[in-house]
Amino acid sequence: MTWQLRTIVITLAAVAAAIAGYGIFRPRLSDQEKIVATLREAAGAAESKDIGALMQHVSDEYQDAAGLTKPVLRILGWHAKDIEGNIQVTMARPTVTVNDDRAEARADVSVRVVDSSGPHQLFRGTPCFGLRKEKRGRWRVIDSEGWQQELEVEQGF
Repeated sequence: MTWQLRTIVITLAAVAAAIAGYGIFRPRLSDQEKIVATLREAAGAAESKDIGALMQHVSDEYQDAAGLTKPVLRILGWHAKDIEGNIQVTMARPTVTVNDDRAEARADVSVRVVDSSGPHQLFRGTPCFGLRKEKRGRWRVIDSEGWQQELEVEQGF
C-alpha cells in the first residue's frame, strides 16, 4: 500500500470513528429541549409554507377547544400557502412543563407577513400548546389555545 493510499484510509477511518463517536457520546436532549426544538421546527415549516413538514409536528388526534382538528389545520395551512409575501414567525421565552408523556408549552409568539407593502402583524400573543410523546419518543402537538380568536377575527368565524 502506498503512503498516499494509507493516508487516505487512515483519514477516512478517523472521520468515520469521529462520526460514530459523536452519535454514541453526544448529549441526549431533555424532553424540554426536544419540545422547544419541535416548536421551533414547526415555526420554520410555517415560515417556509411547508405544510407537510408542519403537519409532522401535529398529532393525528389533535383536537382543540375551538373544535379544530388536524385535517382542518391542514386545510388552513394550504390556504396560508396562498398568502403573498414572506411569513415570519418569532418565538421567545418558551416555557415547558413535562408530566410523563404529556407536556404543556407556552411561548411569546409573533406571526407577520412581509410583502411589497410592508409588514403586517397577523398574531401576537402567548399561546399554550399541549403535547404528547408519541412513537419513538417524538413530541407532537395534541391541542392548543390562545391563537384561535385571531383566526375568528380575521376569517369571520
